[in-house]
Amino acid sequence: MIVASVFGGLVFIITAYPRVNSWLNGKGAVQQVVQLGDATVVQVQSKKALRTYPGCYYYIIPSAFSIAANTPHLVYHWEKIDTGVEAYTTTTTTSDIFLLVQDSPEWIKQKVQVLLDGPYGYNARPEKYETVVLVAQGRGIAGVLPAASHIARISRRSRITRRIDLQWKLDQNDDEEWAEERLQTLIHLDPHRVRNDT
Repeated sequence: MIVASVFGGLVFIITAYPRVNSWLNGKGAVQQVVQLGDATVVQVQSKKALRTYPGCYYYIIPSAFSIAANTPHLVYHWEKIDTGVEAYTTTTTTSDIFLLVQDSPEWIKQKVQVLLDGPYGYNARPEKYETVVLVAQGRGIAGVLPAASHIARISRRSRITRRIDLQWKLDQNDDEEWAEERLQTLIHLDPHRVRNDT
């Protein structure tokens, strides 16, 4: 009986903790929804600062009482709160994040109040390597652009990285249009060092 009670208590804590944490720290609202072919970029503005890093992902929960399992959504881009700090840290706090959502549910398009559960995922800290090779195919570019952008924003004195090699194989011709804004932002960070091999 004691073992069953302890097990039941642990299951409850494991299930309830993400929801309670989201309710306390992850309240936000869907601000903008942009449809990009079979994917959607959703801008969520949080009431409190969120931690982000390249490769992290969040769960979007429509309400505190939703227990349905949902899929994680990759953080595609974020707006940095403190742009005056020269040393761009490995973990950034932000109030606006842009999530890449595949097969977005109807409720997400209604700009509702949401809870954000996260961040999850391993922070590989790519700025600690002298040469960083990022490889993507098709829409997978969304997973590597945050890492490239993150490294490029760190001041040269604060990072080891001297070269970023981004290899991208297009699945469809419209893939380039889909990521064009983020690629242009990346190019403008260091326009003299970009080489475009076709």
